[in-house]
Amino acid sequence: MADTVQYLMEKMLPELQDFRMRGYFNEEEIGKIVATRSDFEYKLKRRAPDRVTFVRYLEYEANLEKLRRRRRKKVGLPSGFRSKADSAYLRRVHSIYTRLLRRYPGDVDDWARYFAFCADNGAHKQLAKAHAKALEAHSRKADLWILAARFEIAVRHNMVLARALLQRGLRLNGHDLNLWIEYFKAELMYQQKLIDRRRLLGLPVRPVKGTAAEPAQLLGAVASALHDQMAESDGDSDDTAVGAAASGSDVDDDDGFDLTASDDEDEDEDEDEDDNAQPAAPAADDDDGDAEAINVNVSLLASAVPRTIFRMARNKFPASMELHLRCLDLYLRFDNTELGIDEVYESLAERFASAPDNEHFVAALNELARRPMRAYLAARARLSTAPFEPTAFQAAWLSMSARYEEMLEVAASPAFLEAYMETLLSLLETVAGHGALSAYTVAARALRLGAEAAAADMLTETLAARWAQLAARLPADVRPVGAPSAVDAAAAGTAAFPSSPVLAELHLQALAAAGMSASELVTAGLAALRPITTSHDTILSSNGPFNGEQAALRASVHRLWRTVLHVALWSKGKVAGRDDAIAASAGALPDGGAECIVFEWAVATGSSTKSIRKVYAGLLARSVMQSRALLGAIIRFEASLQRPSMETLDPLHAAITTSFGSPKASPDSAHLLWIDWLRSLLRTKATPARVTAVYNKATQALKSSETEMEAFLAAYHALNV
Repeated sequence: MADTVQYLMEKMLPELQDFRMRGYFNEEEIGKIVATRSDFEYKLKRRAPDRVTFVRYLEYEANLEKLRRRRRKKVGLPSGFRSKADSAYLRRVHSIYTRLLRRYPGDVDDWARYFAFCADNGAHKQLAKAHAKALEAHSRKADLWILAARFEIAVRHNMVLARALLQRGLRLNGHDLNLWIEYFKAELMYQQKLIDRRRLLGLPVRPVKGTAAEPAQLLGAVASALHDQMAESDGDSDDTAVGAAASGSDVDDDDGFDLTASDDEDEDEDEDEDDNAQPAAPAADDDDGDAEAINVNVSLLASAVPRTIFRMARNKFPASMELHLRCLDLYLRFDNTELGIDEVYESLAERFASAPDNEHFVAALNELARRPMRAYLAARARLSTAPFEPTAFQAAWLSMSARYEEMLEVAASPAFLEAYMETLLSLLETVAGHGALSAYTVAARALRLGAEAAAADMLTETLAARWAQLAARLPADVRPVGAPSAVDAAAAGTAAFPSSPVLAELHLQALAAAGMSASELVTAGLAALRPITTSHDTILSSNGPFNGEQAALRASVHRLWRTVLHVALWSKGKVAGRDDAIAASAGALPDGGAECIVFEWAVATGSSTKSIRKVYAGLLARSVMQSRALLGAIIRFEASLQRPSMETLDPLHAAITTSFGSPKASPDSAHLLWIDWLRSLLRTKATPARVTAVYNKATQALKSSETEMEAFLAAYHALNV
């Protein structure tokens, strides 16, 4: 062990000499570096080195490198200058990670950190080797296969090996949808690369024509090849197959499934092979020549690969709506994918949109209805520099609207109307920069849709909220003729869902924008809160824990109470219903929030200390539970007076410390309440006996927590100093 460590330390000698020669570290610091590294190396040479030791060693080296780089800047060396110290850090970290992952190969997080380190430092060769080792250790982790394939595509531009990795990964993890989507995406990217290359070479590229079922013989051949490739080496162990794919040792241009490959210098040979293998493929026009025929065949073949992958994945996940939607999103990002898009839409219609009892029925109908607009927006996204064409937008809009109207006649439902509204609002955001006419057209239809849903008694809470929000966003001078106002939309929503705090808040906002007086707003707000608090009393009065939906509900109700109180208290002039709002808000907000709002208003508007004390006495009397926030606010007010009185402060301090002055009630801040009491006593020159009595109470209350006791003693010492 000692000889090995000594050898490793001697190998560091050139690096350490460079540290001293460049002025990065002095002799004493270099000695500490040697001692620390030696200590880590001895620990790593134990029979069973602890994983934590590896992690701390990596952290030490990372911090040391940060310090070296800062000092390098101070020395003023040129940015391009390289010395032994610059490369030594990378070699050492690679060495530590290698030993860590050899000893503890089962921790996926360690592999991920090593991948990130290699990528950040441009160590592509080491990253490829790390991928191979990680896949051998974790062949059932689909995310690792995806990372390795993305690296091969994006960095090494090796589609053959990336394809082999994805196919081997699917053979071992065929249940993982993300892996299928990644394979589908990789083939689409490669298809697009072929198309772009032909454009650069001046060769014609023409969209594939025909129907999705046209090249059946071709799809069968592609599917057979995919099955053969993914099932090869079945006689080998999983580790052998994984290692071969990851390292690329048995994968070359002929071994991988590369039906889409086409080299320009081999086009004549490819043409002969394509003509023999695909007699049903469409022929080029006579005047286009042989190059056009080659292009058509290549386009058909390239389109067939992702389509076949989609079919195989669909067989694996027959009820997956996510598969269809994600494949459709990817198709729309690439050229020459019309056949694949048609196939996905046909599958959506057949599998999901034909049965009303299917859980994805509404989503499938919505996707089918918005197809024309999605195609238009996808085409614009691929040609981002193209100017906006009102004619093309109008054609897509009319086609989409006709589809929705047709589906509304046969499959109208609250859920479908809600999906339609979401589509319109999303489209409105997209076409905001396309001109006022386009936005006006979409907004007008969305407003009419909300009114139609209300008339047909098909409003949902979400649909009503979206409708009211849209109506509130549109100024009156640009609102479509006959469209309901924000007040009307919100009123319809609250009538349908009287226990919805979101709709009640939207209604109040609309009324305020319409010029309703403060008194009327308070009355309307209190009226809206009654059914809300009655319906949700269990959740509002509970101390938790709450799930996401319950927490959102509580937040909405609390926000509504604050709005009503703000209008009641801070509006100018006399507000009818102010006293009713103050009385009704008792305990409405957590930790006396409503009472704190009222007290803050009383302090800001009170004419005398006597009137303010009268207000907070009433608040304390009506509080169901003591509020630390309210008591703290009252104590701060009393302490801020020119002549604070302990006759007033003592009962307040006693109340707050009794309820919240223990570590159990206030785990991290109980000592602060006692310190505030002692500070008030010292400021008012209380007798030593009184100070001692409170001090003894504090130590007795805090003795169960060593941390709180230490913090209290330190703060008390600072008070006396």
